[in-house]
Amino acid sequence: MSNFKCPHCGVECITKSQKFRLGPAVPMSCEACGKKVGVPYISILSVVPFIAPMAFYGLFDNLALFIVALSSGFVAMTYVHIRFVPLVKR
Repeated sequence: MSNFKCPHCGVECITKSQKFRLGPAVPMSCEACGKKVGVPYISILSVVPFIAPMAFYGLFDNLALFIVALSSGFVAMTYVHIRFVPLVKR
C-alpha cells in the first residue's frame, strides 16, 4: 500500500508536503471520502535524526559542523517521515 493512500477508501489523498505536516495529533480529511487520516504515534521517532545533533551539541568543535549535522538530520527526518510512516484511520 502506498504511503499516500487513504486507509479508508484507498485513493491517494495527500501530497508529500501535506504528509510531512501530519502528526499523531494533527489529522486531516481525505479529499475523496472526507474521513480523517493521520499518522501513528510511533511516527514521533522520525524526529530522532533531527534531535540527535542537539543532544550532542557539546561534542561538536565548531558551529559549522553542528549546522551540517543539524541540516543532515532534518533531511533524514523528512525522508523517513514521508517514505516510511504510513497513513492510519483517525
